[in-house]
Amino acid sequence: SVGSKVPALPIPVEQVDVCGRLVALVSAQGTQRAGSMPYVLQNVWGQLDNWRKVEQEVVLGAKNRGYDFAVAHFGKLLARSGNGEGEAPKIRVEPGDVLSDGVGLTVAADSLARLLRGAVPAALNSTFSLTSAGDVPEGRGVPTPVWDDQFLKCDGPEVLRLPLTPSADGSLISSWLRDFALSFQKAPNTLTSPINVLPLDNGAKIVYLKSGFEYSQGWDDNKDSGGEGGPNDPAAAEAARASTLKGKPDGALRIVYEAEPSPRVRAVRADMGPDVIVKEMSESAILKRLAKELPSQLK
Repeated sequence: SVGSKVPALPIPVEQVDVCGRLVALVSAQGTQRAGSMPYVLQNVWGQLDNWRKVEQEVVLGAKNRGYDFAVAHFGKLLARSGNGEGEAPKIRVEPGDVLSDGVGLTVAADSLARLLRGAVPAALNSTFSLTSAGDVPEGRGVPTPVWDDQFLKCDGPEVLRLPLTPSADGSLISSWLRDFALSFQKAPNTLTSPINVLPLDNGAKIVYLKSGFEYSQGWDDNKDSGGEGGPNDPAAAEAARASTLKGKPDGALRIVYEAEPSPRVRAVRADMGPDVIVKEMSESAILKRLAKELPSQLK
């Protein structure tokens, strides 16, 4: 329970009751990169190794007790400068321990306050890095929609985000994404993991399969009636397509087009249960091709 100890936010945010108990840890940058420069120099006496052990204990302890957890990686804390004029700095949130720049002191406090108040549910049960281009001017704050969109990366997590032009044709891009995903199914030898593809209204879901699994039949978007539970219900349509899969999928990758808050393509891991292992080689091959082959006129 944080109660009145939670610092006041620069701007009001909606409080969402998303968790009863949360263990939040602020850790150093480089705990997952202690063997690479420049962090190897910071780990001469095992400092980063010790931080990593603390992170592991926090996550394991929270899971064993049924608590939510969050591990935040902050770099150098940047002091506020100026007289309150100017706009709030750009912030960047990325899943895992991957960033190296500093973060504004007020920005860091703002992120933790939002986390503890339950205002960024996407950050629950995740590890993330946060940086900013300086600190916020006095009396200003990073807008809530910006925080929400940045922390959205932790849900899945997101592994790729490609911005598109404002004039991008959503229907054309969604169709292209479905064809792109199906190309891996037609040439299975291009990936190290067996897959099948579920078409989505705004893209596709590449489902990794355990060895020996396959679809018992193709999907049929025309067999259901309209309305709730029919083809006009995206959740029901996806569930119906997934029901044709023999056995349990072994994780997935959703590649989708989004019009808001600005046109873009996102690749997000899905169905990542506790026993699912990330298909790093297959995922890397898919993402490299996506970034390379997404038609230049759509970017």
